[in-house]
Amino acid sequence: MIMKNIVLNLLALFMSCQLLMAQQVVVTGTVTDGKDGSGMPGVSVAVKGSNNGSITDMNGNFTKCSQF
Repeated sequence: MIMKNIVLNLLALFMSCQLLMAQQVVVTGTVTDGKDGSGMPGVSVAVKGSNNGSITDMNGNFTKCSQF
């Protein structure tokens, strides 16, 4: 009976870790010029440590969905 509870608890822990690992994060922001604060179009924005990235629009805005 104790072994059954341990196995079920480990299975539940493993399943909850899988759900946490599949979370998606949406990152939004604006890239601006340091001098006048205007948006910078066409700037490459990358997620550090990955190959995921995005490019800013005409107003310097970007949106990136990343799965962790």
